[in-house]
Amino acid sequence: MGLIRPVLLFCALFLLYAALTGSLGFHEILAGVGCAVLLCVLVSTIHRGEPRLLVLRPPPRVLLRVSRALLIDTLRVGRVLCAAILRRPDGRAGTIETVAFRHGGDDPQAAGRRALVVLGASLAPNGFVLAAPRGRDTLVMHKLAPSRDPADPRWPV
Repeated sequence: MGLIRPVLLFCALFLLYAALTGSLGFHEILAGVGCAVLLCVLVSTIHRGEPRLLVLRPPPRVLLRVSRALLIDTLRVGRVLCAAILRRPDGRAGTIETVAFRHGGDDPQAAGRRALVVLGASLAPNGFVLAAPRGRDTLVMHKLAPSRDPADPRWPV
């Protein structure tokens, strides 16, 4: 059982290399094997006995909320962009807002939740995170179109 994961990882990495190069000549095979071996060694070194610094496990309700918010934000930004195309823009390029966000503790689950919230809020079409100051339970965000504050300060997406 302990050998299955590294072999599968090696195969996946080699196939990825082969797919990205687009050919399987002798030199590409050697380079692919070398890269796959180096990455397998790197992965095993990283995972050897080190404590997890963050755990990425969002609850399913958050994933559904993110999907809904993505659609709403896309429509909201589309409306703002259409208005800018149809009439002369007034010079404003969005607003900077603070959003309630409960940072949580220093455990791996809280660190993973913070990482997912900052990433999710930054990839949303309507805004991105400028800062997540510790000690103040807020996110400082730039938003193109105004929106209301999320209801859940633990998962403000």
